[in-house]
Amino acid sequence: MASNSISSAPYEHSGHVEQGPNDKKSTWLGSLGMKLREPWPSQVQDFQRIGYRGVATQMGLHRSPFAIFRRFGDLNMLNLMSLQAELMDLSDDFREICKEDDEEIAPLAARKYAYSFRDLRDSATKQGTGTEQVHFHQWQRLQELRQKLKEYSKFP
Repeated sequence: MASNSISSAPYEHSGHVEQGPNDKKSTWLGSLGMKLREPWPSQVQDFQRIGYRGVATQMGLHRSPFAIFRRFGDLNMLNLMSLQAELMDLSDDFREICKEDDEEIAPLAARKYAYSFRDLRDSATKQGTGTEQVHFHQWQRLQELRQKLKEYSKFP
């Protein structure tokens, strides 16, 4: 087994402690219900024992109850606010397109979109020419909204 330059060995949560002679660490950790384990299992490669990789390997192997990670709350809030602003813009655009498609001067096919998702979905493949070409934008905008909502909904 390769030598270990890290001074503290990993510990496992259990009901008893393996105590060595004059081992203050194992006694202290024993009060927490943890036992001393071998520092590096044989399947851990040398490159996984260095620096941050070593710390990450230890944490991954032993699921340390003392691991603390930053949540970046302010950045997550900023990201959510940005996504909300994008959703509001997309929503405003979508509503405007819907109003135009509902008007009496719009082609009959476009006026059906409010009542038929099939017609709306099919509009993407039947883009047509001239004035009819404009009326597939409702479906496109709905798809953009769907993607943005998926991204937004990933946050708790």
